[in-house]
Amino acid sequence: MKLIGQQQIASGFQGLILTEFSLNDTELADINLIATFLKSDNFTKDCIPEKVKKDSQNQDSYLRQVFNDKKIFISDFKRFKKIDMLNFFNDFFAQTSWAKDKNDFVIIFNKFKIILDSASFENVHLISKDWFNEESEKLRDPESWIYIYYFLIIWTDTAKNNLCVCEWSYD
Repeated sequence: MKLIGQQQIASGFQGLILTEFSLNDTELADINLIATFLKSDNFTKDCIPEKVKKDSQNQDSYLRQVFNDKKIFISDFKRFKKIDMLNFFNDFFAQTSWAKDKNDFVIIFNKFKIILDSASFENVHLISKDWFNEESEKLRDPESWIYIYYFLIIWTDTAKNNLCVCEWSYD
């Protein structure tokens, strides 16, 4: 697995980071690819935002990923088809109290839909911070208190032979 790159989309205090990895034929054939990925340096190191990686002197000043990589497993994720994923976020949008931050979510969601529309996949795997209580060992402190929402979404783009990792959060 090789890191291709990262793109960031932000609006207000909400944003997503999409990290892409190229896969070789052996990795593509691995039915446990995502489970293996979650326990790899590719997840724990390569998915860190570029801004944080470059600021090696102050890395403790940044929020970490909310999920404890040693405690989450593929079984903690829900698997969605593309339309079900979009419905999940439409429901999340409809059921959340937004105040002035509503437009920021819409901006990011619309850009996320463009990303999904350009990808070729059968399923995505999603985990949400909201599925766990504050004391869960699957969440890191203080990040679990600070992030209002946090989604980790992973899929394999079969047309490009890429693994895509999207971390979408609001802090």
